[in-house]
Amino acid sequence: MNSSPSVSIKAVVLICLGNTVIFDASSASDPDGDTLEYYWSFGDGTILKSGPKVSHEYKQGGNYRTTVIVDDA
Repeated sequence: MNSSPSVSIKAVVLICLGNTVIFDASSASDPDGDTLEYYWSFGDGTILKSGPKVSHEYKQGGNYRTTVIVDDA
């Protein structure tokens, strides 16, 4: 049986428009030791398959919800 991985990212409260935001999901772990893939959604239409640490720059002001899906295949 394959166990689900777990992950958490910290909220970024405020940033200035045009500044790069760094997101870190390196706390992700998998009880089975499987290799993890990360799928990031930045809330502005940008979706990225990347590693546990990514950066993103928002082009318009507003409130955005960033999510990460961690997949262990």
